[in-house]
Amino acid sequence: MQENDNFIQVAATTRFLKRLIWIVPTWLKKLEGQPGKSQEIDSTAENERKINSLLKSSFILHYGHFQGHSKKEGFGKQMCFCREENDSEVCLAMNRENDQPSDEMEYNPLIEIKKCTKVGSFPVDVWDENTALKRIQNGRIEEDEHIIVDIDEDYWGVESPYEALVKYSITQKQIDLLGDHLSFLLCPKNSQQERMADRLVRDLISVIQKGCQSSSNVHCHRKKKIDASMETGTNNVLSLYLRNQKNLFCDVKKSDILKFPSLWNATVRFLARFSFKQLEILKKTGFCMTHSWKTFNSTPEFQCCVGLNPPNSPILSYHTPTVLEITSSLWQVKSIISQINHIKPVSLATVARSIRDGYTPRKYLRYIESGITEIFRGLDPLAHIIFDEGLLQLL
Repeated sequence: MQENDNFIQVAATTRFLKRLIWIVPTWLKKLEGQPGKSQEIDSTAENERKINSLLKSSFILHYGHFQGHSKKEGFGKQMCFCREENDSEVCLAMNRENDQPSDEMEYNPLIEIKKCTKVGSFPVDVWDENTALKRIQNGRIEEDEHIIVDIDEDYWGVESPYEALVKYSITQKQIDLLGDHLSFLLCPKNSQQERMADRLVRDLISVIQKGCQSSSNVHCHRKKKIDASMETGTNNVLSLYLRNQKNLFCDVKKSDILKFPSLWNATVRFLARFSFKQLEILKKTGFCMTHSWKTFNSTPEFQCCVGLNPPNSPILSYHTPTVLEITSSLWQVKSIISQINHIKPVSLATVARSIRDGYTPRKYLRYIESGITEIFRGLDPLAHIIFDEGLLQLL
């Protein structure tokens, strides 16, 4: 599953969920000058006020459906949600196709309250870790409630893989163009093939780097035609993988078979325009599918593994945690879940890795994930932990 919020929305609208408690990380309150190198997109006093207000909020969430008839509203039948709090209410449509507005689109998710045909509702509480522990201890969870715990690993920090590329003067346009080249060539269909496709591109880059000066910021190859040694080396990479990993490549129609070598050479020439250091950071970032191939109604493409959060995103708060901070927070989360489990054993726990979309700090992923599994092993040594086969493997 690519987006765990889809699970929550569907579970809510089918009345599988009767109540939602949203526990947010304490670091969201630490907007400036705190340990962990917090880098917030907006650290104004107004933003701090909004976050602190959110952490103390309780509201009713109504859900239903809405029919859109314009670019502004979106077209067709959509889900809609209305938040009711302190005698005020705001509604928005959830059009999954239009949730990334562009200059060509006038789409606005906000809609008139009367246009959302409500079919149900449930209460929502938003707490930070300390508040959650206190309120659970004070009986805010009933014994007759069945508990589902959903944990997102970017709870412990949010980073953008784009930032490292920007540091080496690689633009978003270059990343998009590289993605276009790769998606014409490589179409992995499972996790193992995705890893092999990643290895193929890294091998290709290593061959190109042999013709570069490692200390130079100059393009590896400026000429329109690549030299003989590079052509031989890159063609050897292609031959090796065509012979042993043919399924990695996109299906090529017989009428297009002659175009395949030109697509490969175009990719080689494009990569050769980068400097040695730029190619090195591209290898470190890695290459993956934009979405899991198991995602409903989605056609993933193979590209540089930069995720979904481009530089200067206006809706994200970036935070690079320390090991000490992660450890402390894991203990807090363990205390919260243990307290819940003491009242009523957790029926189901889901964990979102959030590495494919580029949020969870990669260097701490193993540490965070092992900490989470230890929490549930501690609650039940016989707990059955399932790792979905569509997960992006650690790069």
